[in-house]
Amino acid sequence: FNLGLLFLLCVTLLSIVTITTTYTFFNINSFYFLIPIAVFSSSIYQLLIALLLTKQNLTLIAKNKVKQSMTLAIGQLSIGTISPTTYSLSLAQAISFFITSLFTISIWKPYLHKINPFPLFQKYKNYIIYDNISNFFQVISNNLPPILITYILGGYIGGLYYMAYR
Repeated sequence: FNLGLLFLLCVTLLSIVTITTTYTFFNINSFYFLIPIAVFSSSIYQLLIALLLTKQNLTLIAKNKVKQSMTLAIGQLSIGTISPTTYSLSLAQAISFFITSLFTISIWKPYLHKINPFPLFQKYKNYIIYDNISNFFQVISNNLPPILITYILGGYIGGLYYMAYR
C-alpha cells in the first residue's frame, strides 16, 4: 500500500509538471489539468480496494462501491445540471473516488508508515508497473470518447454524451 502510494504520488507530480510545462509552452486547453486529478483519485481508490481485498474485507468493498456510485451519481447530476460538459462530469467522477477514499480513512490510515521503498520496489515492480498501466488504459477508455466528442462536436454535446454514458 505504501509503495503504491509513493509511486502514485511520483506519477501524479510528474504528470502535473509535464502538463504545466506543455500548457506554458504550447497553449493547450486547461482541462488537461484534470488528468492528474483523475489518475490520483482513481488510483487511490484502487489502492484502497486492493488493501481491502488483501484483508478479505469484502463487506467494506461492497459498501465502498455503493458509496462511490452514489457520490458519482449525485456529483454528476448536480454538476452536470449546472454545466453539462465533459470537464465538469469528469471532475465529479474524480471527486467521487476521492470522497469514497476519505470515508474509509480510518481503515487505511494505519498502513501509512515510513518504509524503505527500494527493496519493496524491486520485489513488486512488475505488479506496480502493470497495475498502473492497466489503470492508465482504464482512465483513457472511459474518458477518451467524451473528450473526442467534445473536441469534434463541442462541450455541450460532449457533456451530454458523458452524462448519458454514466
